[in-house]
Amino acid sequence: SFSTHTVRSSQNDPVYISLCTSIAQMILHTIKSDSCTRMKLISAVTSILIRLIEAYGVKNVDEGKNDYLRQQISTILNYLNDHTDEKITLSSAAQVLGFHPQYFSVFFKKHFQYTFVDYLTTLRINKSLNDLIYSDRSITEIALRHGFSSHKTYSAAFRKAYGITPSEYRKARQFDNGNAYL
Repeated sequence: SFSTHTVRSSQNDPVYISLCTSIAQMILHTIKSDSCTRMKLISAVTSILIRLIEAYGVKNVDEGKNDYLRQQISTILNYLNDHTDEKITLSSAAQVLGFHPQYFSVFFKKHFQYTFVDYLTTLRINKSLNDLIYSDRSITEIALRHGFSSHKTYSAAFRKAYGITPSEYRKARQFDNGNAYL
């Protein structure tokens, strides 16, 4: 259950801004269909759910026997969402839950249908999109800011996800409909 039934529009509210960003990402991924569209949509929906639950969620008294699983999933999603700009390894993420890395890998794949590395990479790329479109930061700076070890690893992951380089994506989005965003 939720403590409120409305979310008020406010340019200063971080929850509202986060929700709008995630909804925009969902729309973008719905329009631009590629090999990772489903995973990108899941990432955006997950981000929305996390923000709604964090901001307005109320714990039910009688949640049954899946409390532990829900708590573990919530903990790892929050951790990944909040620390994407840091160096995260399978071992460090497993340690957050107190799991052995091999068990965590199986746990993650079972509950998310994607490997830990694929999910984290997609999350980082999705979080970098606003910087690509709306900032004048260099591609290297954006890559490092969002947890990639170098421009090369970021570009390779971005090309795999979108089929184009970050620079090509930036150029295409900055001048959509003849309007420059920067």
